[in-house]
Amino acid sequence: MVTKCVKATKEALVDGKSATFDNTKCDERTHKMYIVTAKSLKLPFRCVFVDAAKEESFHMNAWKGANGNPCRGNWTVPDMVINSFYKNLFDPNKNEGFAKVMKLKIVPGPFDRKSKIQAY
Repeated sequence: MVTKCVKATKEALVDGKSATFDNTKCDERTHKMYIVTAKSLKLPFRCVFVDAAKEESFHMNAWKGANGNPCRGNWTVPDMVINSFYKNLFDPNKNEGFAKVMKLKIVPGPFDRKSKIQAY
C-alpha cells in the first residue's frame, strides 16, 4: 500500500502538482521512501508532525465516538490501532533529510455548543 502511495505521490510531483500525505505508518523506513522520491526530483520535503500524547489520542478518539463526526457519525478507531501507532512511532527529524520539521500541538475546537466545551 505504501509503495502505491509513493508512486502516486511521484506522479503528482512530476506533473507539477503539490502532494500532501497523512501517513499513519510513521516509521523511519516510510519517511525515507517519500524523502528519496522528493530528492530524486530535486524538491524539498517538509514534515508537519501533530505531536499528541497517546493519552490525548485516546481522549480525542472517545470524544469523537461520544459526539460524532460530521462525515462518519459516532465512529472510533480501535484501541489496538492507537497502541500500535505509538509503539511504532518514529519522531521525525531533519537528519532524515526533511527540509523542515514542524511540530504542532493539538488545539481543541471550535465547538458549536457550550456544553461540548464543558464536556471536553
